[in-house]
Amino acid sequence: MNHRADRPGLARLVALLSAATLALAVAAIALGSPARSEEIVASDPGTSGSVITAAAQAPGPGAVARGPRTIVVSGHGGQPVSLFAEGLAPIRKHRPGRSPVSFTGLRAGVAYTVIVGRQSLGPVVALDRPAAASGLVVRTVEAPDAVMLTWRHQASVATGGRAVTFTLSATSPTAPDVSTVVRGGRSGRLQGLEPSALYTFSVTPRNGAGAGRASSARMTRPLAAIMGIPATAPAPAPSAPPTPTPPSAAAVPATTTPAPAPAPAPAPAPAPAPAPAAPATKVIYVCPDGFPESSTGLCQKTTPYTYETMAYTTHVEDVYGYGQTGWNYSWGYCSGSGTSGNWANGDPYCRTAVYGDGAVVGTRVVRDATPAGWTDSGTNWQRRNPAPDGYLDDGSQWVRTVPKEARTVPA
Repeated sequence: MNHRADRPGLARLVALLSAATLALAVAAIALGSPARSEEIVASDPGTSGSVITAAAQAPGPGAVARGPRTIVVSGHGGQPVSLFAEGLAPIRKHRPGRSPVSFTGLRAGVAYTVIVGRQSLGPVVALDRPAAASGLVVRTVEAPDAVMLTWRHQASVATGGRAVTFTLSATSPTAPDVSTVVRGGRSGRLQGLEPSALYTFSVTPRNGAGAGRASSARMTRPLAAIMGIPATAPAPAPSAPPTPTPPSAAAVPATTTPAPAPAPAPAPAPAPAPAPAAPATKVIYVCPDGFPESSTGLCQKTTPYTYETMAYTTHVEDVYGYGQTGWNYSWGYCSGSGTSGNWANGDPYCRTAVYGDGAVVGTRVVRDATPAGWTDSGTNWQRRNPAPDGYLDDGSQWVRTVPKEARTVPA
């Protein structure tokens, strides 16, 4: 066997094994090193209702629904930014500069595909602010420093669906504020309340476009009074022990006289009968009398508009005679028939109409122009009176809104 002739093949085999070993070592190093963790700031709007989309790598381009009907694109590096949506014209900003780009006036609930340069960031759903919660009810629970809030809220694609969060808060002028955030639910518990304080409770919906209008309910009695918690008096401060007096060296022990036997103790009075247990109650929040609850859960009273009226005023105008005032007769060749010519006797006897020259031919009564700030109702002029105290204009009537009141009812 010619071992010398096999040396080139052996060298190639050694080289291949070395390269494979090196590749395995590199792979082992790569597998052993921790991979960069991606910050997930996007999800499928169709599954979770998320309205935020961004690239996973940082730094890099990202897009988010922020503000009513607004999408903000950042990290684009000055590249052209475009928004595409099915059935809508593309929206482009060819020179966005270096600052984040805001696309406003979009259609709420529509998913826009964001393109930065040639990179697609995926869909972003433009949002409106969420509507106010309705049917807010606050009830007592077993703990004297907690309550349970329940409410209703209509989810929609235009406001983020189930991705809407709710901030629950309790505020009082005599106690610290308490708050918590509820995600995806329609009830929540507030813990750590001061039983002797009066609170105003509120529920505020939020999404990527901002906060909706808060719904509020106000207490009229503190939890201590509602739940019958007795007031506890502070324990007396411990008194200092008496200072002992040292005996004198010349002191003579005093002769002690035995004390008389104690008188027998009186018979104990019968124990009072136990007080009947107070009936179980709970606290609910309802609209005050005279303020029915609206479809949005608000306590509102309405009244129609009232108007001030004024009779029409008129003035006299001249009437000018620009119409026909007579006929002009002449002899000559006539053409036509009827009133423009007369051949009854065979003579070419013609007549033509004569019109006025703009002279005044009479007068007429004309209504004056509608005064500023008034409207014409068809029978007189009128203008709307100011809103009554405490009322606002909703576009069709005056509306007054008040918070709910706490009422104790059987549990």
